[in-house]
Amino acid sequence: MQNYPNVILIVFDTLRKDVLPQYGGNAETPYLNEFVKDAVVYKNAIAPSPWTVPSHASFFTGLYPIEHKIHEDYFNGDKNIIDLISEYYSGWSIIQYLEKSGYNTLGFSANPWLSPQTAFDRDFKFFSFFTADYVTFEDEEFLMEYKKYGENRYEAFKNLIKKGEMGELVKYYKAYRKIMREKCKTGGHPFKKGADSILNTIYHSSFETPFFMFLNFMEVHEPVTLWETKVLETTITQYLDLFEKKRIPENRIKEIINGYKKSLKNLDYYFGKFLQDLKNSKRYDNSLIILISDHGQAIRERNYYGHGNFLYDEIVEVPFIVKYPKDVKILEQKGYQSLVNIPDLIKNVVETGSSGNFSRDVVFSEVYGFIHNMEKVLKQHDLFKDLNLDKLRERYGYPKKAVFKNNYKLVVNGLNGNIDEFTYGKKSMDPKEKKDVLRDLIDELYIYKGTEKFVLPDIR
Repeated sequence: MQNYPNVILIVFDTLRKDVLPQYGGNAETPYLNEFVKDAVVYKNAIAPSPWTVPSHASFFTGLYPIEHKIHEDYFNGDKNIIDLISEYYSGWSIIQYLEKSGYNTLGFSANPWLSPQTAFDRDFKFFSFFTADYVTFEDEEFLMEYKKYGENRYEAFKNLIKKGEMGELVKYYKAYRKIMREKCKTGGHPFKKGADSILNTIYHSSFETPFFMFLNFMEVHEPVTLWETKVLETTITQYLDLFEKKRIPENRIKEIINGYKKSLKNLDYYFGKFLQDLKNSKRYDNSLIILISDHGQAIRERNYYGHGNFLYDEIVEVPFIVKYPKDVKILEQKGYQSLVNIPDLIKNVVETGSSGNFSRDVVFSEVYGFIHNMEKVLKQHDLFKDLNLDKLRERYGYPKKAVFKNNYKLVVNGLNGNIDEFTYGKKSMDPKEKKDVLRDLIDELYIYKGTEKFVLPDIR
């Protein structure tokens, strides 16, 4: 077998690119800063989806969500997503390709969406999932037992009070508080979410080369503050804020920003340890190391905290940093780097010893509706009772598609063809003054959507 390079795909889950020094940010990332001395920083990377499952499916299959079909839908959100993974995640993947080429394929994830329970381990020879919550099996069994009273602690408390089971309520509350204290004090939650466990497993393992290693780290995924661990549920809190039923206070937003950067600093430390282990084992030089995020995170820039649901720059613009193995020819890249093109990059390096031109002149991002099962979410808090789900879908959870071309960005509402965003270099443009550009972008969306029922703007 020829001397194939190792291939390492690292996902800093939920990392927005603009906090990194390499993209103009001020986060403290000394180990990443050192790493980029050996790497290429690509400036125009776009995630095909604003949340985990569709994005990961894209950079394993090389397909957009519209093509691989593993995505939320307008009426059900993520309700059927695991069934979709089981149904559609069975075709060609870069993991299958590498295994057939003689690679040992290894996966390590702290994200519950990427685990044996969701079938994302299907193509790996070895796959290990690590909970990001630092909950013992005994604690997990206890919490699962109380799921019979409600999907979250707010619903469980409310139902126990309604049933008059005050003894059970006190027991649950005390046990829950104990679990939370242990998570935060002993486990370092929410600033640490499993990176240490993943790396300890790798350090104490031996595996054949060449290898393909996939790593998903959850440190910068919310919650990123102690305050967030004390709220009812992070998801519920985000929707209460979005629907203006209970806004997240500004002082808490500042805490979140600081916590986000603190979590990233912790992750950077573990990233540095991982790189040092590669160097100590003489694997670093002959490794293709791809560092990306599956999506970013909005922190209330546009009246929204979280990710998914929208195609804001803070959510779909992601870091894309590549350290090539020794002697690999690196070609200049113009245009955009979509996560969809990661398989092309890997194949180019493995087959030809060159980076190839994996960038594109036009790339897309899309979301089909709310990324959560909103019927379930709205049942979990009394403040949601007066809200009309159909109206919420029309106002916030409508399907959206974004096209990026020549530094222009167009985002369209697929229900009515309204334009959500039309920008050039992040500056808002008047559609009436750029009709030729707008027509070109709409034509690109027309080709992309194919036969899908998605309404495009009429600018006659």
